Amino acid sequence: MAETTRDEDRTEEDNRKGGRNVILLEEADISEGINACSNSLFGRLFTSKTFSIGTMGNALKAIWGNPEGFSVSDKGDNSFQFFFNKEVDVLRVERGSPWLFKDYVLHVKRWKED
Repeated sequence: MAETTRDEDRTEEDNRKGGRNVILLEEADISEGINACSNSLFGRLFTSKTFSIGTMGNALKAIWGNPEGFSVSDKGDNSFQFFFNKEVDVLRVERGSPWLFKDYVLHVKRWKED
């Protein structure tokens, strides 16, 4: 019969033996990450052509009217996360979806915690 152990009952030594790496995060770090993502959109560019984060960031910054604090994170497979400082910019860009980027469809939606 296999032994089961809950993650919270594991010790550091158990984790090393079992080949599992466990990273413990402070609640403050988790909250900070959630807050950073709260004014962001997740987007997917529907094409097999790959675009760099620099190309996406520069073009969309201009298309979206140079929103304050705008930045882009590449999530791979033509998926990106777009960060904004202001809620009004998030809402404006989200309401305008889908967008055309170099003749390809870019669909964006609000980032959600789950």
